[in-house]
Amino acid sequence: MRRRQWLWIALVMPGLALAAVAGGLSEADVQRWMQTRLALHQLAAENSAQATQSKHKADRLAAAGYDSAAQFQAHGARIAEARAALTQGAVDDSEQRQQIQRLKDMRAAGMIEQGEFESELIELQNATKAAPSRKDWAGVEPHLGQLQALENYLNGRSKEVPTL
Repeated sequence: MRRRQWLWIALVMPGLALAAVAGGLSEADVQRWMQTRLALHQLAAENSAQATQSKHKADRLAAAGYDSAAQFQAHGARIAEARAALTQGAVDDSEQRQQIQRLKDMRAAGMIEQGEFESELIELQNATKAAPSRKDWAGVEPHLGQLQALENYLNGRSKEVPTL
């Protein structure tokens, strides 16, 4: 039993380390991730041997300050989540207040029943809660253009290597 707990901790902790340490991603964190992602892509193109590529990837991640591939992937997932929230337009607090006020006005005018009002209010509050990635927005937002250019290059939609 004790051995299983240690195994679980050893497997999970590297991926959680970045999230536990950082409150939000800084611009430098995002820049470092983009540069590392581009370097790993170029490394994969240069090295066809799997063993060589794996060793070089681990070296590149370590040189960039990542403890593991899981930590690098967790960092990338946070960036992707923040980028999606920023580009899809999350509902801000003033818009939420306006929608809640409209619901209250409809209830006061007798246009909706109390039960319906409460369920609509709960649904609205759940739908417009601040995205968990909000703490990362300040670090990601200045790099939205670069992140799009990097994605286009990695997916083959652009032959031009992005300037990071």
